[in-house]
Amino acid sequence: MQKRKSDEVMLTCNLTEDQLPFDLDLTLSCGQAFRWEQSSAGWTGQVNGAVVTIRQEGRSLIYNGMDEETLIRYFNLDIHVQNLLEMIRKSITRYSGKQEDSFFETAARRGAGLRIIRQDPWECLISFICSQNSNIPTISRRISLICRQYGKKLDDNRYGFPNPADLAVADEGGIRTCCTGYRAPYLIRTAQAITSDPKLLARIDNLQDEDARKELMKLSGVGPKVADCVLLFAYNRYQVVPVDVWVRTIITGRYPQVQERKGNRKDCSYNDIAEFCRDYFGRYAGYAQQYFFASRLSLPLDDKLNLKNI
Repeated sequence: MQKRKSDEVMLTCNLTEDQLPFDLDLTLSCGQAFRWEQSSAGWTGQVNGAVVTIRQEGRSLIYNGMDEETLIRYFNLDIHVQNLLEMIRKSITRYSGKQEDSFFETAARRGAGLRIIRQDPWECLISFICSQNSNIPTISRRISLICRQYGKKLDDNRYGFPNPADLAVADEGGIRTCCTGYRAPYLIRTAQAITSDPKLLARIDNLQDEDARKELMKLSGVGPKVADCVLLFAYNRYQVVPVDVWVRTIITGRYPQVQERKGNRKDCSYNDIAEFCRDYFGRYAGYAQQYFFASRLSLPLDDKLNLKNI
């Protein structure tokens, strides 16, 4: 008889001072991963092909489905967030000459405990191809349908993420039934590319950021933002800054220095904004971006930054 998830022994990881602050709810709901589901019992998702259940009680994580080493690696709990924030602040001071950026401090305070997790590159790649021009609930539903149709059944209610070979032989009509729309041929062609070159995603880990970005953008359906999301959320290139409509509005609205980079163009380009963030926030600019994105609905508004219109 298959062991029920509820019958498994729950393990406990007591977070150290160096691992705090950590906010599990914020980390799993901030738009970097799409297959975690929350209930009154906590969160359920998949890590390395296994079903994982996890909840937070104060400074303790109660979980099953993985060992502590995997837990720490997946949630990047070996990153000392306070040191990271100090490096961002020092970069801001070097760039601006100011001792404090109150707007960034507001975002960091409201995003306290956020961690950028370490996702599987293949799942992350397909997920962010699916994310184009969509909101988080729609993306999650789309990926859930793909898993149900093409993934391996894990238990009564859950399916694993399909491997490249499974999607490579799928027909476009079948993938379109998963609400993928125009993304369907992108998913098939990218799966075929990975199937024909199975070491591609591993090689990207050894490339410099710009070369890695170029390689990813050779794949069907992968533009600058999708490539940067994969580099940040799967390869943990923390200096990489995905620029979506929210981040564009926040950076151009609150940091007028970025406007100097557009030259004779009407608007700042994607690269203008990303490069400004790297110069301003430093080697952890991707974390700064994620603080802004995670707290976007509660940031202070003014005439230059009206996020309600997005």
